Amino acid sequence: MHPLTTGLVPMNETDGYICGSWEGWLSPKERQAFVRPDILCPTQEPEPDVEWVAYFVHSRCWELLTHHDLGTIAEKDLGIVLDALRDRHKTLRGRRKKTGYQPRSWYWMLCREDPVRTKCVTGAICLALKHEKRRKLMMKRKGHLVTRKAPRPRPCVLPMEILYMILRYLPYQTIANVEKGLRLNLGNRFWRTWLSSRMFYEVRDIAIDEVNWKRLSMLLERRLKKSNALAIRRFLLASLDNVMRFVNM
Repeated sequence: MHPLTTGLVPMNETDGYICGSWEGWLSPKERQAFVRPDILCPTQEPEPDVEWVAYFVHSRCWELLTHHDLGTIAEKDLGIVLDALRDRHKTLRGRRKKTGYQPRSWYWMLCREDPVRTKCVTGAICLALKHEKRRKLMMKRKGHLVTRKAPRPRPCVLPMEILYMILRYLPYQTIANVEKGLRLNLGNRFWRTWLSSRMFYEVRDIAIDEVNWKRLSMLLERRLKKSNALAIRRFLLASLDNVMRFVNM
């Protein structure tokens, strides 16, 4: 806990954070604008006679929550999410007693990169944006768009609908190999819909024509294999999915 944390919460959510002591800095009139709740662990249930309770949440954890469906529920009714967390905690605690299960954890020194605002993801996006901007600038200087004649696709016994269903289960590099082998042109829109905006939520605000989505997808796939921060992000999103199941029960 930060040494300057006071536990004071403004009644008006638009008010700023205050640092100081309840007795020394605030007049009796000013104290009416704040409450001092009981600070609990999320797995603790508040006592019936306690009027105000609070939970400390890391800003990055809350930011990651906003990128998940659970975040929408938390903004409307945080109590639903807290009840789901407690139910999940009880389930894991009972499993640990019976099977010796221990929750997964990691040592923070193994990964100092932020799993929420991950540099390797933003770096890949910036690289793809610069590449597409440079390509468009070259085309503009030439005065016309030079396009190569598309090769005729090789005959495929499968309908495109079935082929798309199969491609959904393949890694991006394998999809690119299939595209080249069958002489297909899947197009930018295909690659945009195939790229997981759930895992890579940073791409949600990028327009369809701003980048080469095939290039970006393959860049991000390589980052996903090597980055510890993205491995942690995937684990955290899976944990939120687990909590979401308790919400839907």
